[in-house]
Parts: sequence; C-alpha cells; structure tokens
Amino acid sequence: MEVKEKQAKAREYFRFVRDIPYGLPGYDCYAKNSVLRVLLESSSFKVRFAVCEFYWKDLKLPQKILAVPHEEKCTHTFLEVKSGQKWLKVDATWDSGLKDVLEIANWDGKSDTLVAVPAIKFYSQEKSQKQVILEASEEFLKRDWKANGKFYQAFSDWLAKQRK
Repeated sequence: MEVKEKQAKAREYFRFVRDIPYGLPGYDCYAKNSVLRVLLESSSFKVRFAVCEFYWKDLKLPQKILAVPHEEKCTHTFLEVKSGQKWLKVDATWDSGLKDVLEIANWDGKSDTLVAVPAIKFYSQEKSQKQVILEASEEFLKRDWKANGKFYQAFSDWLAKQRK
C-alpha cells in the first residue's frame, strides 16, 4: 500500500472511530482507541497505548456535573502511532457530535492530533503499558466504578444532551 493510500485509510479509520458516540460505560477513551488500534494495525501501522493524567475540572464541565462525588485526578488512554522514526499522538475519544462543548480531534494521518484532555503528566511507554493492564483488571474496574460511577453516569448523560 502506498504512503498516501495508507494515510487516507488511517484518516478514514480515525473519523469512523472518533464519531462513535463517547459514553461511560461503553465507548470510553480506552474502548474507542482500542478499536482504532485494531483497525490501524490491520493496515500495518505500528500502534501502542499511551496514558496521561488530567483533572476533570480542567475540562470546564458544568458545576452540577463536577459537584457529583468523584476522584478529581484521572488517567486518560490514547494512542501513539509510528510514522517514520516518530511516534504520533492520536486520540479519537470525543465524537464530533460534542463539538459545541469539547474540542474535537482531526487527523491528517501524518501528524499529532490533540489529546482529548488537558494533560498534566504524560506517562512513559513502560508506565503506560502497566497502567492499561491495571485499568483493565476486574478489581480496578470495580473500585473505579464504586468511587466514580455516579459521576461517570452524570457526565455521560450530560454529553448525550449536548450531542448534535
């Protein structure tokens, strides 16, 4: 496959996954970027998970959502895609229906996209891989939903009302 053809396919995959409506539980950052990873790997791209930390308050959500009890610091999963000697940041988290409330990523297939959250810290590749494995564990998921489930539901409900 030629480079331009490969980039066109990558852009097509990105738009397809990006526009799957984001929601918790369901298509969160990990799930959406996992789907994109599989699609890109099917076209011979080298892809790996990456993780950063952010504060929910930095997303500028309505106060009524932020008032729902939750852990303020959170991790976010996105992808890194190999392009030549460089790893590009690629994040298909927010769907384009949310363009009025969140910044939506676009990808040209050859440069970084924006990361969906205002990162306060990016993890090393080794720490990112360990975090992705940890967060997929049943124990982690149970603890996370116990601590943050009501917030996640309020956030998802709000997003659904904002979606165009």
